[in-house]
Amino acid sequence: MRHIPSDDTVVLALLRRPSDEQRLLCAGTYHIPASKSAALVGARAIVWYVPAWHPETPWSVRYRAEITSSWVTTRGLYLPEESTHPRADAPYWIIQVAGVEVLDPVLPSVHWRRVAVHRVQSHALLRATELGQVAGLARRIPTEHSVWEW
Repeated sequence: MRHIPSDDTVVLALLRRPSDEQRLLCAGTYHIPASKSAALVGARAIVWYVPAWHPETPWSVRYRAEITSSWVTTRGLYLPEESTHPRADAPYWIIQVAGVEVLDPVLPSVHWRRVAVHRVQSHALLRATELGQVAGLARRIPTEHSVWEW
């Protein structure tokens, strides 16, 4: 994460299942429901949170990649093995990424377990030592409209 420019918007997303991780690592793609697409606006990078199922680093932000392109399709077309899923006809953004890397160190999450799709500022991620700090850091970091005096 150290090479994300500190003023960039980053998408924080969830690798819900091992199959999502496999698709990310093999095909370089990830899917987000169209209802969550506002998180993509202006983002050049994406990081992924892995929950309890991950054998090496559960409950942590583990991967990072650059967003190269995106397009809309239905969930059923993107995931043909889920063609009977209740949301198979729902629109999903497919995100193509490049340079997927494992963060070293990963960003652990001690308390925050409910991650879906979020927009975060890279400076908040860079300063955090635990994922739960990201929201707190974002509130304390000055914007272009405010000036800090120490």
